[in-house]
Amino acid sequence: MATFYEYLLTKGRISGSQLQQAKSRSKSVNLATGDCAYAFGFLERDDIPRILAIQRRTRQRFGEIAVALDLLTDGQLQTVLRIQSKYRMTVEEALVDDGVLTRQEIDEELRRFADGAPA
Repeated sequence: MATFYEYLLTKGRISGSQLQQAKSRSKSVNLATGDCAYAFGFLERDDIPRILAIQRRTRQRFGEIAVALDLLTDGQLQTVLRIQSKYRMTVEEALVDDGVLTRQEIDEELRRFADGAPA
């Protein structure tokens, strides 16, 4: 099954370069959990690689590992997650911000995609 972005590409609603630009903008805006926790002074920079190494081995979430290691409190983790959620930019939002599609066009295409409309 195709992803929503593959659907938009196949349908000709976006180009590959527009998708890459939107993905890049989204990624640059969305801070990783460790970077966000560091920015707020909850973690030391040296803690992040240690947690990431454990995460690669165990596939646990970054925040769960940091709490288990007593590097973050539950409250600090919840603060980080709220901040990430509030300031998250999706690829769809980046496409709208870039003027590629309108919010209404995205919503219409999402409905068609969910309904299994052919590209």
